[in-house]
Amino acid sequence: MKKIVSTLWLLLLGLGSLYAATAYTGCPDFTDLTASYVEPYASGVGNQLVKGRHSLIDKQGADPRTGNKLQLLPEGVDKVIRLGDEFGGTQNESLTYHLIPGWDASLILLKYAVVFENPNHKIEEQPFFSISVTDKDGNLLPETFQYSVYANNGLAGFEEYVDGNSTVMWRDWTDAVVDLSSYIGQEVLITFHTRDCLQNGHYAYAYFTSVCTSGGHIKLFCNENNILLSMIDGFSSYHWSDGTDSKDYEGSLDQPVWCDVTSVVGMVTKIFVALADNATSSMADVVYDKVCEGEDYSWLGHSIDTRFKGTRKFNGVVVNKDSCSISSKILMLTTIPMRFEFNETICEGEDYFKNGFKFKNPPVGEYNDSIEVDSDTECKHWNVLKLRVVPKTISPILKGEETPCMNSRNTYNVPGDYSCEWILPTNALYEEGKTPDYAYLTFTDHSESVISVTCSNGCVSKTVTKTIRPIQTYKTYVIDTICQGATYEKDGWNLGVQNRLGYSTYIRQLGDSCGSTDVLVLYVQQSPNIQVFSVPDVVCPGDEVKLSTSNKKNDKDVEWAIGDVWCTDGSLVKLKDYPNSGKIAKGIVYNIAFSYDDEETITEFYIISIVDENNGNAVPYDVSTMDNNNNIFSYRNYSPYYAFQRICFLLNNYLSQIEGADLLSGLYWTRSYENGFQDTHRDVMGYVDGNFVEESIPMNETSKIRYYYTIKKRIKK
Repeated sequence: MKKIVSTLWLLLLGLGSLYAATAYTGCPDFTDLTASYVEPYASGVGNQLVKGRHSLIDKQGADPRTGNKLQLLPEGVDKVIRLGDEFGGTQNESLTYHLIPGWDASLILLKYAVVFENPNHKIEEQPFFSISVTDKDGNLLPETFQYSVYANNGLAGFEEYVDGNSTVMWRDWTDAVVDLSSYIGQEVLITFHTRDCLQNGHYAYAYFTSVCTSGGHIKLFCNENNILLSMIDGFSSYHWSDGTDSKDYEGSLDQPVWCDVTSVVGMVTKIFVALADNATSSMADVVYDKVCEGEDYSWLGHSIDTRFKGTRKFNGVVVNKDSCSISSKILMLTTIPMRFEFNETICEGEDYFKNGFKFKNPPVGEYNDSIEVDSDTECKHWNVLKLRVVPKTISPILKGEETPCMNSRNTYNVPGDYSCEWILPTNALYEEGKTPDYAYLTFTDHSESVISVTCSNGCVSKTVTKTIRPIQTYKTYVIDTICQGATYEKDGWNLGVQNRLGYSTYIRQLGDSCGSTDVLVLYVQQSPNIQVFSVPDVVCPGDEVKLSTSNKKNDKDVEWAIGDVWCTDGSLVKLKDYPNSGKIAKGIVYNIAFSYDDEETITEFYIISIVDENNGNAVPYDVSTMDNNNNIFSYRNYSPYYAFQRICFLLNNYLSQIEGADLLSGLYWTRSYENGFQDTHRDVMGYVDGNFVEESIPMNETSKIRYYYTIKKRIKK
């Protein structure tokens, strides 16, 4: 069976749905999550608000993931929205606001802050945040603010904070301006979107709020001699016509001035400023006009560039010195094109009689021509032609490795100006290339196969093939166990006597051109100390004797495992032995890691507490059933943080089935380090009094709280 691969052009513009929101005319309240103009989304549930993932923040505090540097409320703001959470899990959330702007509220002033965990995955798999402005059909508006960012090292505008075992990238409160004056009376969508990493374990969330203003881009201040113009906050840079690079301009305005303001995403808007005179004082706030392409045009004393076709918006202000007042002006100028360009392609042997041009059976090649034609406007009209004549013969060549290594990425391409369709064998995994004539392939086995590609120049097509014979690549992985003092001589390994206890990893290259390797993970366990006893212990020749053996171990020799119970006396007890041990449980081992130095093996046990702070009681549970859920307690499948994060939710489900509701009132956790616990606060990650909460609480607020923290217990053998 063969599979056919063609080029797909995908553009993600938003999260489409069948959710029906009612557009708000004017300036909406961006913190009213239940309003009819708000469209929520959460992965897994669809168009619904989810507590903890769509949150209203109305109390000041600090975000602990940023080392308490990010304030929850920016200066002068009493409430904001938090989108997303810190739990990972490949979740994504969005809030879309449907609005119809008016002249009295056409500028949206955004404030936002972002918090990412940075796992250093491929960039497209990293945690993600975006703000987009689209029309009602989801098409991006080119003249407005657009912002999207993936977590990454050295991210512009972001600070770094090491939070336990994770690196956090965070952006402090940032101002941005969305200018909707070109879309007055039209429905516009503003969407905020967060997405966790695509490998499940790392989070993304953001804070934001927005307000509207009708005051325009500039504020005015006057004195006896000069005026002071001050641009609004929300732009990344400002540049005045006199060379000043600041928000403020002071002068007499004897001559018209302008200011270039640059948005956070690099879009430049020019603001024209002029003193009021008879012409400008009577000018309408919004002026619609037309001009021929390339002709001179003046507005507010400024020369306007008319080389660009179509309708463009120009922003300006008129300053009245006498009344110390300012009024915003907008010019909607339509440039009537005088030059119409046509890029045409025909096949060899064809004629071209279109748009006033006449080419009779032109030879293969490229042709340029221009003619003046009649126009129904006061502007002249020129047609400009670029004609390409394509031959009816092609000779595509398929390039690429005929003997690639298995499981390696290989490039195959057809040079030339072609559009190609690839027909690939079933043992080839396809990654779309940069252009339709490229294919990036990985072969999953070493069976002989054929690549076929059909290419066309628009007039004729041809199919070429290439036989592929992949080289088999060996990557073996063996886990084995021996006793201390024994030699390991299996499968070509000759390691000699093994005395160092614990895990060791060995890698060897097999010497072929594809880098085949063998990996051996060897666990050396302590040899048993065997003692032989006889009954009786003194025998004479000819007597019968009974021999028995004993292997005595102390507690330090016991092999501990995930799911063992950590007791208040510091000992570890097997879960099955705990009910009859007479000991008090304090936690359960959820992950084990190993490290080594020159002399000793160090085993690190990661323990999650199961003690109820309200009454000191512990609730041991059977972790074996939880181990079947996504292999939480795997040694190496997930990071300790991810295993810890997942167990918090699973444990809550387990406890919900136990009588005694007081044990379920909260799921709290705090991290710890080798040098001690964080003892000033705990981070909430669960349910308190039936409500999902995410915040930081003082240690003394412990009533009816079940909490979790991790410790490291180091055992030196």
